[in-house]
Amino acid sequence: MDFDRLLNIVGQAAIVASLAFVGFQMQQDQDISESEILAFEAELELSFSELVSQYPLAWMKGLAGDDLTDAEYVQFDAMAYTLFRIHANRSRRGLVFSGRTVGSNGNNLDVESFAYFIHENKGYKAWYEKMLRGRVERDISYGRSGELCCYPAGLTEYLELLERKYPDLDQKAERRLQTY
Repeated sequence: MDFDRLLNIVGQAAIVASLAFVGFQMQQDQDISESEILAFEAELELSFSELVSQYPLAWMKGLAGDDLTDAEYVQFDAMAYTLFRIHANRSRRGLVFSGRTVGSNGNNLDVESFAYFIHENKGYKAWYEKMLRGRVERDISYGRSGELCCYPAGLTEYLELLERKYPDLDQKAERRLQTY
């Protein structure tokens, strides 16, 4: 009987040890996923910086809402979309990893500051609104809700608030850009 009891205890300890091992593996997998996401975001931010440094005039003219040549519009569109993806990914990461150290702080602050940036730059704001219209039309035609349920909806909400509170903010930014 003592031998059976000893085997039972050893079996239970083995089960507990295997569950602890599985938990450890799951934690490692999540840490690896977070690292991969952060590496992708770093690449995206580097790509954005490279685009802006290669085409600064297109970026500045696009932000101000000035007329762009076809080539400049393609350049501005690439930079604008990359910047949008950077912020959308940060927001998504903050939601997915909330409660953990990576991305759990400042998610709303990032959305608010990006909304302020959009509101302050009328060219980017026009690009953003055009991009949203295109996405809504595509999503409706394909019968899906897509990403518009989350990030752009919150961003648009902040933009509407800024427009009500500070309707002339983009004009102040334009005057500031003209001084450069």
